[in-house]
Amino acid sequence: MGEPARKAPKEDFELIFSRLLPGKALHDLTINAVGTLSVRIKEASSGALYDIDSMSSGEKGLLLTFLLLRRSIGAGGIVLIDEPELHLNPTVTRKVLPFLIEDILKPAGIQAILCTHSPEILGIAYERDDCTLLHLRSGRDLSPILPQDKAEVFEAVRRLGAQTSDVLFLRGCVYVEGRNDAELLDVGFPERVAGFKLSQLGGRQDVEKEIQALLNAQEQKTLDSPQCFVFDLDRKPSELTGKDNVRIAQWDRYCFENYLLDDEVVYDVLKELKPQNPPESRIALRTMMKDIALGQLRGIVAREQYAAFAYENSGLRASEVDGLRDYKDIGAVLAKRLTAVQSQLASHDEANWVRDFDQKCAARHTQLEAEWTDKWPLRCDGKRLLVELHKQLGLKVSAADLKKRIVTLMAQRKSESWRIADNILSEVVPRR
Repeated sequence: MGEPARKAPKEDFELIFSRLLPGKALHDLTINAVGTLSVRIKEASSGALYDIDSMSSGEKGLLLTFLLLRRSIGAGGIVLIDEPELHLNPTVTRKVLPFLIEDILKPAGIQAILCTHSPEILGIAYERDDCTLLHLRSGRDLSPILPQDKAEVFEAVRRLGAQTSDVLFLRGCVYVEGRNDAELLDVGFPERVAGFKLSQLGGRQDVEKEIQALLNAQEQKTLDSPQCFVFDLDRKPSELTGKDNVRIAQWDRYCFENYLLDDEVVYDVLKELKPQNPPESRIALRTMMKDIALGQLRGIVAREQYAAFAYENSGLRASEVDGLRDYKDIGAVLAKRLTAVQSQLASHDEANWVRDFDQKCAARHTQLEAEWTDKWPLRCDGKRLLVELHKQLGLKVSAADLKKRIVTLMAQRKSESWRIADNILSEVVPRR
């Protein structure tokens, strides 16, 4: 091999390294003593030299694939590539498709048919005008994914925490509201949610807005896989109803953790965890849980009764500050509100107000306490209860771990609460 013969592969190596594997470079190409080609790579940061065989399988796959493509495919040829993302990290994977198109296919007039499960490659292909994206749904169904048809859906699921690939490759997505709900569903209902992407959502108002966006997209027949929403009740039943692949359900208790308030299961879990302050008996545990639940009534009643006075809020509102053109207009709106506040407080008498507030709260507390006596496991804030119970017991494991142990045992026993939750899930997530 002379220098002219070495020039072309050196240029190819340098191009691949610079675009896909920065920090590495070809050091030399030589024939060793036994007549074998030796390719040595140099690490830029350390100056270390090593044989190409010492590179990772993914890096070697990239080099060999793209060297072959640049040197062995004639103009107008067709290349079949299967899962180029194998053994590559996501950062490198994101570079593969742009490099393939811009540095190999277009210069040589080559067409490539590429099969992939990579969300990184899929996302880039969806956004490029020079790619056609197809979904191989079955041996007889190869469906085009057109940006103008899917843009609204993919943007909505992206805001909800899912990816384009989740919509296409999985059975669907399940969106839950609570902080630990996705993990708890995975642990407690593995057969039910198998094959679904579990995503955790933010505030209720934003979630309902995104659901409406998906429902609108569904009207255009652009949603191919089930998008399932399971909400906390939060004493606020939703007015939304699902349709076709947009499926909606609400827990029939305050939040998902309320299904975990099974004192028999909790007691058996605590026997294994050996808390610092263990309950003396099953009855003692149930009494402790009930006392924590009823203790939440004070906050509920106080907020409810204070809201009933309907005082004008003197705070700023974004629509007023951002929507008006000058400070004079903003000031006029704020001054009007302050006048309303002043009018409401003109006859305010502190002693009488406290007496009235106390009487109304006491009456409402008595009413709610009677309603909660038997139904506290349904109506209390189950998240807060388990956190407070964890604190009082002095457990060494985290509150999240306590929840996972409870739901695991519930699933093993197929307890009544577990069956109720599973039945609600079945409305939106049917078994295979």
